[in-house]
Amino acid sequence: MVRPRGELFRITMFFAVVFLAVTFSFSFSNWGSIFRHSNTYELHAFFEEIGNLRIGSPVKLSGVVVGKVEKISLNSDYQAEVLFRIKNEVKIPSDSSIKVVTQGIIGGNYLSLTPGVSEQALRSHATIERSHSAFIMENFINKAISEFGSKGSNK
Repeated sequence: MVRPRGELFRITMFFAVVFLAVTFSFSFSNWGSIFRHSNTYELHAFFEEIGNLRIGSPVKLSGVVVGKVEKISLNSDYQAEVLFRIKNEVKIPSDSSIKVVTQGIIGGNYLSLTPGVSEQALRSHATIERSHSAFIMENFINKAISEFGSKGSNK
């Protein structure tokens, strides 16, 4: 049985649309992340203040992007828990530190790793113990104003 040319085109288009829909949904689902994360490992850090840090923010080592922020949540001690992924080829010493850094005056924040001297590298799911919170300019200005105001009223 020979199919009409228009019917063959519709069948081909149907399968093309289904393939694209499955590919698109797969790439944005957790199943797709299984394959995206195959060349990275997961680390955690806790911060008192993360400022404008967002999911997808870069993780840098010596200014070079080596990973990205994957998840941000609040733990039971009211600290920001940040889960981030690092490229497998980048081994982070176990005594390294991490801090939240601003990308300029009005830029977003990113995580900056400072490598330690330990010969033992952090393994996947480890926590970086030495973390430094974001510097929030508004908090600094408010504190300076209140200090200046309280000194002026003591005269």
